[in-house]
Amino acid sequence: MTERAGRQLAEFSAWVDAGYPDHIGAEAHAWRRIAKAGEEHGEVIQAFYGVLGENFRKGETHDWADLVSELLDEAAAALGAVEHFTGNQGRALPLLHEKIAAVYQRAGLAEPATEPERSPCCNASITVTRNGPRARRRCTGCRKTLAIVDGTLVPIYEPSGGLRP
Repeated sequence: MTERAGRQLAEFSAWVDAGYPDHIGAEAHAWRRIAKAGEEHGEVIQAFYGVLGENFRKGETHDWADLVSELLDEAAAALGAVEHFTGNQGRALPLLHEKIAAVYQRAGLAEPATEPERSPCCNASITVTRNGPRARRRCTGCRKTLAIVDGTLVPIYEPSGGLRP
């Protein structure tokens, strides 16, 4: 299911990317993808107000299922933006899994993961830079950024010459 969902997310993100006019440029394109996640967050807040009946003129306008649906819309928009920034290669869900594992570990619920010794891209050594709970892995040979996806170290897509892949 995860593989299929990841493929669908990547295909949908590519479809959204293709729908933007070419003249808007990479930066505007990036802003649109990020702003969509922000727009969905506003709808989450609106649904929560509706569940609580915060607007005395309207009363309770939403139920908990509406709120959950809006939260999932927000998550889908954010994951779509991740797909855009990782080249629509189906990396958003594996990166989400990695993030969940890191949060789980940071909460003290798991043992720290061991770092691989060699990069998969050119078999060079790996540098790990820690910034608090975050770690950035780079191949010392080709300088690609690396991530652990489904337990495997893989290079991350990095757009060249601009924000739009």
